[in-house]
Amino acid sequence: MKPSALTILAAGVSAALLPTTAAAQVPQPHLYAGGSVSGVFGIRPGDSEIGIRVVPGGKVIVRAAAVARCRNGNSDEVAGRGVGRIDFDGSFRLRLTQSTQLQAPGSRSAAVVRGRIEGARARGVIAVSVRPSNRRAGGCRAITRWVATNAPTVGADAAPAPAGATLVGMSSKTRLGGPFGVNLRVSRDGRRVTKVIASARMGCARLRDFEETNYAPPATIRPDGSFRRNELIQFKSRDEVTIARVLTRGRFVTGGARGTYRMVVVTVSRRTKRITDRCDSGLVRWFAAPA
Repeated sequence: MKPSALTILAAGVSAALLPTTAAAQVPQPHLYAGGSVSGVFGIRPGDSEIGIRVVPGGKVIVRAAAVARCRNGNSDEVAGRGVGRIDFDGSFRLRLTQSTQLQAPGSRSAAVVRGRIEGARARGVIAVSVRPSNRRAGGCRAITRWVATNAPTVGADAAPAPAGATLVGMSSKTRLGGPFGVNLRVSRDGRRVTKVIASARMGCARLRDFEETNYAPPATIRPDGSFRRNELIQFKSRDEVTIARVLTRGRFVTGGARGTYRMVVVTVSRRTKRITDRCDSGLVRWFAAPA
């Protein structure tokens, strides 16, 4: 079978990104989480979130989400999970299985993740693509560089926000499919958080649990280094109305930032006006450091 253009392109970019190592040991079991944040409002190419679990036997389990650019001018998110083997130099390559896309139901998506574990950090690229069922609609693709960290250690004392910096980190929810990344970007003047990308596993009363990534809009940084963003998102279908409430809190401290995150999703029947399901991430604590 000939390799796809997506695989070839990802391999080429990864080779340029990841330095060669003469000899290195396969890392011991660790958790890494992070991603990348674009400087553009909304869900845009350049946004990604990744969680990495290194397990005994030289294997790595990766779950990730990344945003692709579409020919029609829109963006689409591709998310999935995959298992691979770590090479002697700490590098790995795998394809995400059970990949899904956000806005193009019926389409086919693919994602290839390449990376290298480097002590307390990992970095690499993720290449994603979406092939729509209607070929005239045009496809979507992107290659995004990501950085992940092994449980960043940050202080408790307030500190100025690092202007123009991207911070990557990990949430407290490391089980049940984790780890999950929490990533944010600070404006050039240091007065706003331009975006927070956070993933969590949602536990539901009726539906099967699922993993969700949120892309929070800008929030003002207060004089004490804290910020807060309260979102209300609504989706309507023929039979139901889904309402998501997301509360993101954070504070810049020595070494990075720390805070909490919670998403609650309620589904209401349009016919009976009754709640048919409720999903909750629970309170998630997170820590992030400059990438």
